Amino acid sequence: MNVAAMLFPKTTVKNDRIALCIFMAGFFAASHSVAQIATMEIGMPYSGPKEKALYIKEATITLLPANKHQLFFFDGAEVGNQPIMWRSMDSTHAILLRKKMEVAKLPKSFSKNAHQLHVIIKPDAESTYEDMKIIVDALEKLKIKFWMFDDITAEELKAIQEIVK
Repeated sequence: MNVAAMLFPKTTVKNDRIALCIFMAGFFAASHSVAQIATMEIGMPYSGPKEKALYIKEATITLLPANKHQLFFFDGAEVGNQPIMWRSMDSTHAILLRKKMEVAKLPKSFSKNAHQLHVIIKPDAESTYEDMKIIVDALEKLKIKFWMFDDITAEELKAIQEIVK
């Protein structure tokens, strides 16, 4: 019996060994590709230790807009023992301009990011949309690129309430 004629009836392969090799190679390729199951790994976002901030206290100001168009603010990202200052919302532009000029005067030994003003906005529950608009407009006019909204902490809220008393 001619195996080559059985496996490849319409070809000119005459040698049984060559026909078997071609058949086995084709069978191996087909079975190998079918046997591989395509899978996709889905990884969870990295939730390791919190990264250190890319900004420093000297280059950061935190704004705490409150009710009645009041603006409380302090240097840095955390209240700590430093005083919280208060102005009317209309002085937002002047406050940010003063801080931006202070940041520009930082020593050259500070990093490139430290020479950019970083603004953290933590609105009180009673602050208004108009207050946010005033702050964002001031940020845009002064071309401040690094700013973010965050939740006000209980410590900051308590400090504001003590000032308002």
